[in-house]
Amino acid sequence: MRKKLSMLVAAGLLSLSTAVSAATISGQIDIVGVVNLNTSSFTATGNGDLDPTGVVLIATGDFSTVGFLSVANLTDISFPAPGQIWSVGGFTFTATSFSGFLNMANTKAFTALGIVTGLGFDATDGILSFSAQGSKGKVSFSSTTVAPIPVPAAGFLLIGALGGLALLSRRRKTA
Repeated sequence: MRKKLSMLVAAGLLSLSTAVSAATISGQIDIVGVVNLNTSSFTATGNGDLDPTGVVLIATGDFSTVGFLSVANLTDISFPAPGQIWSVGGFTFTATSFSGFLNMANTKAFTALGIVTGLGFDATDGILSFSAQGSKGKVSFSSTTVAPIPVPAAGFLLIGALGGLALLSRRRKTA
């Protein structure tokens, strides 16, 4: 019985160590580009007509591998059908939902929730803040990742230890 219990605890600890070591993306990246304000409508049923390239101005955390003034690929946005918005340096932001639309003549804005992916990282929840001002339609993206709240490994170990003690106690009562 002890051998089975030891193997069970060892297997649990091994699976725990792999589950806790997720490589989520952390940091912020700011990209500037151009949006055609005449053909864009920032509403839930509208679109954003972007020039296909932008430039990275700020990259912190895991995004810091992307150099200052790196060229970013931008994708036109269809608000009813969320999808990829930008990619640069192996990172991509794919929107899953949009909210907070502002659709004035020379000011457009929205917020997008989505997923940031990158080589060597797990897909990570992210937030994109988008604003465009002025008659030339310069656009500023700021994408920030949302760090998951980790469950402490000590909690799993405590639960495993309590379960082991319960098994031993039950075994003693039946003997």
